[in-house]
Amino acid sequence: MGRRKRVRCSRTAGRTQHFLGHSLLRHAADPSIIVAGDNGSTDVIDIEIDAPDKPGDVGYVVFQHVCDGRALDGAGQVREPYPLQAGRPPVALNPGELLAEYTLIYADGSEHTVPVHWQFEINSPRTRGQSTYAAKDHLEPVALDFRDLSPKNLWGRMQLNVNVGSLDFLTNGEGTRLLFALPNPRPDRQISGIRVTPTGRASIVIGAITLFHGSNHPLRHSKLESVTVETARRRRHRPFFV
Repeated sequence: MGRRKRVRCSRTAGRTQHFLGHSLLRHAADPSIIVAGDNGSTDVIDIEIDAPDKPGDVGYVVFQHVCDGRALDGAGQVREPYPLQAGRPPVALNPGELLAEYTLIYADGSEHTVPVHWQFEINSPRTRGQSTYAAKDHLEPVALDFRDLSPKNLWGRMQLNVNVGSLDFLTNGEGTRLLFALPNPRPDRQISGIRVTPTGRASIVIGAITLFHGSNHPLRHSKLESVTVETARRRRHRPFFV
């Protein structure tokens, strides 16, 4: 077990970021991001949650976080990049690897811990077609016109009719940030803190945290529904999906 570091996340002192219609609080410490597991560190990060006006009813804790693209072998040495890597987004070489544990700490002293795995709850900002299973990109879906002129090497992408974010994100190297909604099994209890325990296998950066007060999943799209439209003549048309 490494050392411990304590930071404070305050709703009144931090800055906010807006992703997919949600406001995520950035913690008020300096620097404005939390880094865990850097250079193989296993130092524990204790995050104090200061939200006295919301005692309970938290259905999810939403993290905006990413990990680096470094992958280690069994001996702890950095693995060589995937063939044909030059000029392309990196490939996650250790998908499913345990990178950290996030622990919800309640005011009554009880705890709830969940594992954070590569390409499941967290991922690198840039990957080559390796989407994250249990987390969502911070970008909104953007409609594409397959009949339009396609940028260089993106004709196949245009045929999909939709893309996560604009096509610029595929070529500008900026990458995406992952939003992970951690389910809170005890919404009746007040959350007083969060403990991040890294394994040291990759660096983790947490840029924002928010407590979501609600029972529905905060990152889930509305389900497909059928509706019936009637004209002025009361003529019934075939239903269509929205």
